[in-house]
Amino acid sequence: MKHSDPPHPPAALLLDVDGVLADTEGRWAEAERRLMDRAGAESVPRAAVRGITPAETYDILTDRVDLTVARETYVGWYDEAAAAVYADAPVLPGAGDLIADVRAAGVPVALVSSAHAGWVEAVRDRVGAAVDATVTGDEEVPGKPDPAPYATAADRVGVDPCDCVAVDDSAVGVASAREAGAYVVGYGTDTEDRSAAHERSTAPDALVARLRELVEG
Repeated sequence: MKHSDPPHPPAALLLDVDGVLADTEGRWAEAERRLMDRAGAESVPRAAVRGITPAETYDILTDRVDLTVARETYVGWYDEAAAAVYADAPVLPGAGDLIADVRAAGVPVALVSSAHAGWVEAVRDRVGAAVDATVTGDEEVPGKPDPAPYATAADRVGVDPCDCVAVDDSAVGVASAREAGAYVVGYGTDTEDRSAAHERSTAPDALVARLRELVEG
């Protein structure tokens, strides 16, 4: 389905975590750069793995260079790095009230992330609102930019992804949501290519206001 206008109201709101609910993108950029250098991938730009699951990041790197560590070791480094990344990372202002109000209006909310489940739970706890489903990067689901994460999230809340609104900050996330059929809001202020999104937002308060508008009409 090709969207010309957003669904009013959406059947579900599908939210990315890193870079949307939590302001962690800058921290992950630094952490991943260190991990890549440590593994012998100094020549690979970090942009090549932005928004990708840790396991799939390893696959991308091994396609380009000879890494000095095994997959299990590399993925384990992410768990070590995550503690610092999420320790006091700011969350999207007003996200808790937004999610609670959207769900109270009868619109389910799902989190769709390349991060591991424990990291997503930490952000959800910081936001302080329950959600209806999660899809995380340590599940047996193909990662972004494959449409499976967003399609799976919609399926878990019992709706068609074509009737959903999705928010993501990475190019691979926007591509994943769009390919699944969702109406996509690309969010962020950096130079990431979000041109595939149906619309874009660059400020936290503007994003929250726009999502309320999409749900409430």
